[in-house]
Amino acid sequence: MADNNLTRRNFISAAGAATASLTGINTALASNRSAAVQSSLLAQAAARGEKPNPGSGTLKGFIVSDVHFGWKHPAQPSNVMIAQNIGNILERFDELDVFLDTGDIHHGDSGDQGRADFTQFEQSALKQLPFYVAGGNHETIGYRGAECEARTMQLCSITCRPYYSIDIKGVHLVFLPELMAANLITAESLEWLRLDLELNKDKTTLILTHNSIKDTTRYWDSITYRRVANSEEVLNIINSYSNVIGWMHGHNHTWEIEEKFGKYFVSNGRIGGFSPPFPNDNVGDGLLGGIYFEISPQSFTVRGYCSNKQCFLDELKGYEHMTRTMKLRTSVDENAPFAHSWGMGGARSGLITPAYNHHLPGEDSVQELFIAGCSSPVFSENSNLDITAEQPEGWSKSKSVSGLAVSPTKDVAGEVDGIRFLNPGIELLPLGGGNDTRSLFSPSTGNGAGYYRCVPGKTYQAQITASGKSDVKCTLEFHVYDSDKKKLHSEKAAAVSLKGSGRTTIKASCKIPESAAKNSIYSDSQREGCVNLVVQAKFENLTSPVQVHEFNIRGAAASGQTRDASVVIAGKTYKHRGAVSTEPARLALDSQIQSRDAVRVDAGGNERLSWLIRQTGLAWQVRNAPASVQKDASVKIGPMRNTYNDLDEIIIVPLKSPQTPYVHRMRGIDSCRIEPYDPVKKELRIHVDKVIGDYQQMLVLNAPGSPRVWENCKHRNVGTYRPDIVGFQVAGEGTVVIGF
Repeated sequence: MADNNLTRRNFISAAGAATASLTGINTALASNRSAAVQSSLLAQAAARGEKPNPGSGTLKGFIVSDVHFGWKHPAQPSNVMIAQNIGNILERFDELDVFLDTGDIHHGDSGDQGRADFTQFEQSALKQLPFYVAGGNHETIGYRGAECEARTMQLCSITCRPYYSIDIKGVHLVFLPELMAANLITAESLEWLRLDLELNKDKTTLILTHNSIKDTTRYWDSITYRRVANSEEVLNIINSYSNVIGWMHGHNHTWEIEEKFGKYFVSNGRIGGFSPPFPNDNVGDGLLGGIYFEISPQSFTVRGYCSNKQCFLDELKGYEHMTRTMKLRTSVDENAPFAHSWGMGGARSGLITPAYNHHLPGEDSVQELFIAGCSSPVFSENSNLDITAEQPEGWSKSKSVSGLAVSPTKDVAGEVDGIRFLNPGIELLPLGGGNDTRSLFSPSTGNGAGYYRCVPGKTYQAQITASGKSDVKCTLEFHVYDSDKKKLHSEKAAAVSLKGSGRTTIKASCKIPESAAKNSIYSDSQREGCVNLVVQAKFENLTSPVQVHEFNIRGAAASGQTRDASVVIAGKTYKHRGAVSTEPARLALDSQIQSRDAVRVDAGGNERLSWLIRQTGLAWQVRNAPASVQKDASVKIGPMRNTYNDLDEIIIVPLKSPQTPYVHRMRGIDSCRIEPYDPVKKELRIHVDKVIGDYQQMLVLNAPGSPRVWENCKHRNVGTYRPDIVGFQVAGEGTVVIGF
């Protein structure tokens, strides 16, 4: 852990210019009534085929990508250089409303040090800016051991699943990372995306993600790695919503802007990692920086920015194309309330999902639950084996069947990996050399720490349809893992010989043992561990080609449409009787979201339900630790969630301009409770419940002057940088009182 005593001056300096940046965060909350009226009017205009009326103000944001903290390679900029470049961005754009990152926040093999570097040199450096991340493949994809999705959400203060959305100044931003594979937007994510977009079709929308869409920005060196394999499916969804005007992605380290389908497809450059090795293509060789964007009432502007040269890219020779403006009416409104939406797409019945609250409500906040039924009982990815990609040569030479894995692989008969695409379906070729066994895994074995989430005591059915000679046998095997990828249970069905002519459909079921609940969220709702199912289809005596047409997993009793759904949140059950349409249904939430909750879903019929919680009228973002409002209006913060945080720092960021003194940063404090500022006594009280390490600090902003009362405080840095910033050392656990 870093020596916090030595970095005390830096702690104050980190917010030295923070108060000035408040003028750039004009997300003042309108009343709930006016917001509802505005939303209704916009929806009515959309129904008539009209464009929304121009709002007011301008949304200003900056996007960085691919910082790759912890990459041990000569091409990686030093942490000091990255910090300097982020500082250059913040100095140049001092009226930003939001700062965004489209992934690869650390390198895949960086270990905890890369995660700590991200926390210190990027997240902590952003002062009072709201900060949100769409995870990249290096931190989010599960082939790197532990449950990477959960770890990424810890690092980035993401509530429930890696996909989510926010509304800021009337503009809707969706964070849609690729999951399971670098080239796959999962069916789970897309089911949630449909629900989210349907609820926000009256708002100008940008999608923040990590990978590129087919036939937009270029995939350069690898079609299997640098392009979303199910691009057409994704495009069909986003093109059905004309309010979606941007797909902003990372991954390729290039600066590109392509206009298509009435949208900008933007590659966001890089703030770290390798330099794009295409010096003659003017896509950013040798440059660091990102993308600055503005959304005004009548335009959307995107500009590449070079932070190491401190200029816009269009000021450099050959980069004139890196500024684009689209003329259109938008929903931007500086008085619109801030909102945060989160949930899960296609959740299985009985599933329990942990959720952490990182936003605090304002006076007129509203919480809503939306649900939508699913059209199929199948929850496994790519069940028709039609999401495929091939890279015939180079470092990523492979054939990708997204969401699944084939093992073993070998190039035979002119086919990479011994796989032939049938579109839909695949053909597994015999590998020869005495190796006559090949297996197909759903999901890929590397994802066993996070997929497919299943429920102890529930029975699941796998089905595969294949064709081949009658001497080929197929066995379905079930493997159950915990979140650390420890195998909890395995069982196999009887081997079945293929028919020899026509297609053979093989089904088998597995009941997840009740014992799998041990040490998981199913035995204790305060635990994090989940239970995951991998199904293996093993083909033996494969001496001739076998065609696989379908491979899916579902609840054994699941059929038809979703029915009789319920969602348990904060200890209360919200029910919907009868059939559940795929169109959203609203259920009012009458209980506050807790610091941490365990959300349970139950459903009949096809036993699947998509759900979304929207919190509107939010006033604060809390990073690195969860938070909630108590009955006495105090705010409970902690315990620390980002345990990779060498600074042991909790950051509280205003989403509207605060009018009173408030705690902005804490170090060495694991949990506390902050009372509302008392305007009569002019006092701020913080009850420190638990400390970490030997040194604790707090930083209070918006101070009306030097404090006259100090309780449970030691060293004071009053007036070190600004008269409205108060920094001090906390004496230990107990109540801190700062009186003005």
